[in-house]
Formats: sequence, structure tokens, C-alpha cells
Amino acid sequence: MDFIKVFITGSIICFLGQLLLTKFKLTPPKMLTTIIITGGLLQILGLYDYIIAFGGEGAQVPISGLGALFANAVKTGVAEHGILGVFMFNNIFYKISGFVILIAVVVSIIASMLFSTIKEK
Repeated sequence: MDFIKVFITGSIICFLGQLLLTKFKLTPPKMLTTIIITGGLLQILGLYDYIIAFGGEGAQVPISGLGALFANAVKTGVAEHGILGVFMFNNIFYKISGFVILIAVVVSIIASMLFSTIKEK
């Protein structure tokens, strides 16, 4: 039964991503950004924990889980250190992965600005 819940949860998240691509004509970077931000907002509101409780890895593996992970790190940092906690990573996982992901995001944004292959109409 757990496999079915994981499959359903992951399928719904992927369906929503495909819907953003086809119905709303978003480009892939805009779709990914939208899903990451949505996952983060759901985590801040406390709703993503319910999705994870139902779907397990079906909710944690897709890109929305990355947004929830970042939002959880920010929530924990703010709770422990106040507003400066936004910039603090609290455990070794966030210290290592946070820096690597930050560099990857910055390099990706710069590369997309310099080498865009999508021509907007």
C-alpha cells in the first residue's frame, strides 16, 4: 500500500509540473522555480508535512521537496537565531549541501542569462 501512496503523490506533483508546462505555457526554468517556491510555501504553512506523511518519498524526491527542505532550514534558523537565522545553516547537512546548492543555483542563473537558447515571442 505504501508504494501506491508514493506513486500517487509523486504522480500528482509531476502532473502539476506538466500542467504548468503545457497548459500555462511556462518555460522549464519558470516551472521548476514555481514548484520549488510552492513546496517552500507549503512547508512554511505546515502543510507539506501532511503531504510527506501521506506520500513519503513521493513528496520528498521531486523538486518540491527541495523547496520544503530549504523552508524547513530557514524556519529552524529563525526559531533559534531570530531574523539572522535566515542566513545560518544549523547542522552539517545544511552546511555542506546548502553551500553546494547555492553555488549551483548562482552558476545556473548566470549561465541562463548568458546562454539562453529559448527565444521569446
